[in-house]
Amino acid sequence: MAGFLFNVSLLTLNYDLPLNVLGYEHRMITNILMNPIPGSFVDMGTLTLRPLDLNTNNIAGSWEDFYFGPGLNVNPTADADGDGSSNWEEYIAGTHPLISTSVCALKSISSSNGNVRMTWDTAPGCIYRIGCPENLPLQADPPVAETSNDWSHSMGPWTSAVNTTEMEWTDTNGIPFNQNYRLEVEVQQ
Repeated sequence: MAGFLFNVSLLTLNYDLPLNVLGYEHRMITNILMNPIPGSFVDMGTLTLRPLDLNTNNIAGSWEDFYFGPGLNVNPTADADGDGSSNWEEYIAGTHPLISTSVCALKSISSSNGNVRMTWDTAPGCIYRIGCPENLPLQADPPVAETSNDWSHSMGPWTSAVNTTEMEWTDTNGIPFNQNYRLEVEVQQ
């Protein structure tokens, strides 16, 4: 985090902000501060950088190097550990692409007094949601396909802290225990 000292006066001009961090795409935000008023504070919001992806497969090169070795062009649609998640999905979820038990899934679901409690393993900095359809039937046999487009009701988002390895959420809406739920991981832009 960077900032100005309290005794710094800025001229009434437009300012650009270059963002350069090793391992990330360089970014220039033009006119991030325009005609500042003396004595005012400006919230620049959240500024993000994308990790370098020199082979343009939508997976950070540093992640590929760490798990598969330097210089390899990892196939994002392949499932290296056979756990049902592609390499790209493992990258987004923060799971280990070479260990089949490292998955992004609800690991426990329990019901008590009309409430449904869910827990799942987390990866630092990942953003999670619980999806719950509003118009789908209760859990059927076989279950409703994951490809259904009617998962419009979601709870969250929750961001996993650096030292957090598990999260939990309790649905207190009195939804029947056999309701459909799914764990979602947001793609950070």
